[in-house]
Amino acid sequence: MTLRVASAGGQYVVGGITRDPEVTAPLGRAYFQQGAHLLGFDDNFSEPVIMRAYYDPTQDPAVSIAWSRNTISYIGYMQFMRLSFRGTPIPPDVFGGKLAEREPYVFGRDRRFLDFMGPADANLRGIYTPLYPYNALLTHSITSNSDFFYHPLDNGSLCAPGNLGTTQSLGASLFGEISPGLVTRKDLEAVLNDGNLILVLSPSPSELAQSEPYRLALNSLENQALTSAPDDGPPLAGIDESQIEAQVIGDYVLLTLPDPEDLGDTLVIGTKPRDGGGTDVAVHLLSDYEMADLFYDAGRDALWRIREYQIDQGMQVSTDIATDGGRGLSGLNTPPFRLTADEFAFELRYWTAAVAVNVRGSQLSRQILSGITWAALLQYDEDTGLMNFAAIRRPRPLEGCSLIIGLRAFDSALKSSASASIDTSNFTKAAMRRANFAGGSKLSFVDESGTPLT
Repeated sequence: MTLRVASAGGQYVVGGITRDPEVTAPLGRAYFQQGAHLLGFDDNFSEPVIMRAYYDPTQDPAVSIAWSRNTISYIGYMQFMRLSFRGTPIPPDVFGGKLAEREPYVFGRDRRFLDFMGPADANLRGIYTPLYPYNALLTHSITSNSDFFYHPLDNGSLCAPGNLGTTQSLGASLFGEISPGLVTRKDLEAVLNDGNLILVLSPSPSELAQSEPYRLALNSLENQALTSAPDDGPPLAGIDESQIEAQVIGDYVLLTLPDPEDLGDTLVIGTKPRDGGGTDVAVHLLSDYEMADLFYDAGRDALWRIREYQIDQGMQVSTDIATDGGRGLSGLNTPPFRLTADEFAFELRYWTAAVAVNVRGSQLSRQILSGITWAALLQYDEDTGLMNFAAIRRPRPLEGCSLIIGLRAFDSALKSSASASIDTSNFTKAAMRRANFAGGSKLSFVDESGTPLT
């Protein structure tokens, strides 16, 4: 069955994903089709943006031949990334933030790296091929590889031949996060304390199973007074939720409340173990100034790390450099480069490849069938010092992606960096239910030259 796209309530969905014709899968607010691949983007939250990729084997003639010859056991997506500043590859630990932990997977002269759970978690689970759907093992006890041949799963499914029932996935899929933010879980937790804790809820397990913690917190704040101010009424009564800006950092959901002067407070909503068993929902409140302390210098600091890295590597450094005194003068962390507000100075490029795996006894072979390459683009705001995820560069057919080198890098990381971890929330939040909070800026979509697509 060929995958088909339909519009549903302002979002696109994919049909034909299983043998049940009534089943659809989410795609996003915007999508692209490139050959046998569908690529969609969901920016209900400002970060992370959820990307969803679907590979339709019926649109790839080579696959039907391979199925008939029994030379493919299953197909899954594998994904690689590379960060660059004005065209120069930058290691993820130099950039910092959420991407810094990817350093064990860096390989090659262009500093490409694998998009996958950390070596410690991969070793623990005995993973030998880093297909993206396997990230679901971080939260689910899946005992057989064939369990990944069905839909839905948190991080996508594998595609296998034959008739395996009505819920069999008829295409390979990938559900992942684009999360280039510079503020980490550790940074955020350093500012959370009893002084800014405003609410603790003790929901039942069934309530937590049916609703996200941020939804339970909003419901309470919109309908009930705080125990610390019982006579003031519900603090968020009548709020227009569509004007809230949302993002996720680690296991916390941050909801910045609407304010006419863009000085709204931010709710930080997370969970914690309850004394005696169970899980509580904890809500902290950070002021605009506290949020500024967290975010505003992060972009400037990243630029200085990049400048120092370029010098250390003996690179040709951009001539467009700020010359008004240097770092730290006048109480400001002066950026080392002059960047215009509309310049896509940072590119986080992705290589999203459909990989065929053939298992014959103890022998295993893997090859790329086809794929796409696309990019997330960031802009630096000199007034605020923020690094903003602003646009997606449309996909084009895959080129220049060596599966052998990438797999060798994965194997090497499992041995040389066996204890290295990557924050699991980089993968596990792809399945989180997201309300359409529209307070933040939405992504634009551009061509190869950076021109907006119509």
